[in-house]
Amino acid sequence: MKDFVESLKEITGASDISVLTQGRPKKTVYHIFLPNAQRAGAIATLLDHNPKWKRKTNGSGVLKSSKGYIEISPTEFIVMKIEVTSTRLPQNVLKPDKFGLTQPLKYPKYVETLQGNTNELKLGMTGSYCSMLISHQLGKIPNSTLVDFFKEHRKNIDIASVMKDFGECLGPIAIVENNMFSTIGKVANKYSIVEFPKRPNEPLLDYIIESTGVINVSAKTAAKHTNTVKGSDLLSMLDKKSKWFNDPMTNIIREIELNTAWVGPIKAGEYLKEMKFKEFKTFDFSWVQTNAKKDELIPYAAMKWIESVDPSKIDFWNKGITIIGLSQVVGQLIETYSKTDPRLDFRPFISDALSSDLVYVKLDIGATGIPKWDVLTGKDLLNDMSSSRVYLRSKSYQVKGSLDGRAADKMGFQL
Repeated sequence: MKDFVESLKEITGASDISVLTQGRPKKTVYHIFLPNAQRAGAIATLLDHNPKWKRKTNGSGVLKSSKGYIEISPTEFIVMKIEVTSTRLPQNVLKPDKFGLTQPLKYPKYVETLQGNTNELKLGMTGSYCSMLISHQLGKIPNSTLVDFFKEHRKNIDIASVMKDFGECLGPIAIVENNMFSTIGKVANKYSIVEFPKRPNEPLLDYIIESTGVINVSAKTAAKHTNTVKGSDLLSMLDKKSKWFNDPMTNIIREIELNTAWVGPIKAGEYLKEMKFKEFKTFDFSWVQTNAKKDELIPYAAMKWIESVDPSKIDFWNKGITIIGLSQVVGQLIETYSKTDPRLDFRPFISDALSSDLVYVKLDIGATGIPKWDVLTGKDLLNDMSSSRVYLRSKSYQVKGSLDGRAADKMGFQL
């Protein structure tokens, strides 16, 4: 079987081939993962035109190629499945609901459900790695086994999705099996109940562990440029009695959230003018309407302001600069100041907004494939970020170097 699979992989150029043998009479399924649709079409044509091989049907025979023939046992029920795949999985396929984790579950049932559904889903090497991560956290396989598997198949594993999405599923197991909450004086054990919020975008809350008390957990990854938190989530958590409730920095966030992605930063810029940031001294864009279109051209005075803060943007005058281009310039200034200027240091604001009972569980998958976990409180999180600052990240990027490109999402806090 191994010789056949290796030969089949060589001939088809598959990134991976999974084999399942079951039942009586014996049924063998060869699930071929191919890197592109063109190759899949070529293999399918080859199979369909070979009278001795029936693709996805009962049959036996040989697979002909420039490299020779592969003999197939005539006593086997052969099924050939061809699937185009890539390392990057479709969005959200590793989220908890895809594994049937939609109801509160006692810990043993939670483990059983996640493990069973992970094995059932056809997710190639990424799925196999997820299954091994569960077994590893449960102490069923040693580090060496996981390291060897990761080393061999790393190029076919969607590591980013595993950390970002499957980390939410794996987190409760890591917490219980490693007694991770003991460092912060909380209890999570094998008698605990695990629950995911019914509302998918619950502010900063990814799952709940209930034991001697209710523990709200926010899942984080150690990857760069992740965990952008919406300003609206922080505002919803801010106590109306907080000193920040009517602060200019809070108003900056409100303008970004209440307006479109391209109008929000411009409206927020008015507050930077009030705070006497030098670039905004001559800033006057009160003429910008909340319903302004992103491709609306800006007047000459606005172009002159852009010239005063960033002369390099002059190159784009011949094309005409739009609202979205102006928004990008303002947004990038806000991002820079939130990184460097103490007047726009959002950390104290976020400290007040973050719930005291929220626990952050950080996952990092390094070069060896062994998961590394860390538990942080709200205070720990801010200390952890102290070297790089918590800042407002501009998500309105230039497209092909042009100021009149498209805006992405609204600005959010990069934690």
